Amino acid sequence: MNRFFFRFAGLVWLVMYIGACQSDLNTTQTVIHTLSKNGSYPTSALNQSGDVAYVVWMEEVDGEPGIYFTSSMPDGSFKQPVIVNHLPGDAATGSQAPPLVAAGPNDEIYVVWQVQKDVEGRRFPASNLRLSSSKDGGKTFSPAIFVNDDAKEFPTGHTFHSLAVGPDGTIYVAWIDSRLRDAARREAAAKGKKTSAQKTPDPEIRVARSSDGGRSFEKSVVVDREACPCCKTAIAIGGNGNIYISYRKVFSGNIRDIVVAQSTDDGNTFLDPVRVAADNWEFEGCPHNGPYLVVDESEQLHVTWFTGKAGFAGNYYATGSSDLVFNGSRRLAPAAQINPLRSSVSVKQHAGPLFVCEAPQDSGSALFLTSLEAGNFRIIEELGQGAYPSHATRGNHLIVTWLDNQEVKAYRRSAGNQVAELGQLNFYQNDNLN
Repeated sequence: MNRFFFRFAGLVWLVMYIGACQSDLNTTQTVIHTLSKNGSYPTSALNQSGDVAYVVWMEEVDGEPGIYFTSSMPDGSFKQPVIVNHLPGDAATGSQAPPLVAAGPNDEIYVVWQVQKDVEGRRFPASNLRLSSSKDGGKTFSPAIFVNDDAKEFPTGHTFHSLAVGPDGTIYVAWIDSRLRDAARREAAAKGKKTSAQKTPDPEIRVARSSDGGRSFEKSVVVDREACPCCKTAIAIGGNGNIYISYRKVFSGNIRDIVVAQSTDDGNTFLDPVRVAADNWEFEGCPHNGPYLVVDESEQLHVTWFTGKAGFAGNYYATGSSDLVFNGSRRLAPAAQINPLRSSVSVKQHAGPLFVCEAPQDSGSALFLTSLEAGNFRIIEELGQGAYPSHATRGNHLIVTWLDNQEVKAYRRSAGNQVAELGQLNFYQNDNLN
């Protein structure tokens, strides 16, 4: 599964924000921090004020895989990492299923990751989702709990997850769930029958919520029963309280396009999903390439995704209203200059979207920061070599993380009270952590 994804070369996101007075980011020196020399698939978030960055990744230490967390300090450097999982080796990751971190309304820190178990006869390991929280700024983490409600039942798949925390502190985790598919296969095997792909149920999209600060999760809710089996999900919460989940859906004829499903009742039920764009990409398999989704302060949705449709392959971007009316798609970034296979988007208050594109090159892959200005995409700068970027922005602050071979790297910016003048942002120097 991971090998297939590596061939796709990955592409991801970033953002910051374009204020009334646009400045050129090239005028400022880029400083990169190395947080780990033997890690994988980092992701990042910011606290409520934006002045503290959070980063998580998986790393093996003395042969034991673990989820590691670090946060930034006032001088821009990063603290020594701490391990999140309380059980030794209780961690796994993947390119489309990395550990995720999010901040609560009172700067609580939540980390979600997957654990795996080999099951005889199952092509890929079974998986469960775990969550741990910190109420002391990441100094210590609570013993992890299971997110999915069937963790003690027959091992199956719960992965390709996404995480969001609402303004009231409610935690939402979405994922792709294989319990019905695996149950059908076990039933057929018990009867000595073989199941074809056409007769096997598709995986489901499920979501679960915690209303008690991550001490427990309620029973999961089915969002859709026809999900592509191995493309990441994305979840976002609007200021109106609506919950949006984006994923790749399987349509008749092996069409695999991106949709968004919406809940207007705190995640108790979800309306029928709406196609972001009718790409009509026919693909017999899974592209390991899920969408990215954010909601801005005006309740506008921003989605980026990949389609491999012949003659139209590439990453695309679309905006939509809170009632899921989308305005058509546009190819992300100037295709003649870079050919991204994966992208991520974010927006900030009173500002336009920014993207990070991972583009394959002869020597590996490179990350490009691009913006949308006056209806046109523009490359702002090349961030350097690397893959699987993640980012967060809040206020005037930005954190970007990515993987460069096995090194976890971070790009940290803070502007103080200088909101619009991006060229005046300060870059923080940080020594490598050993």
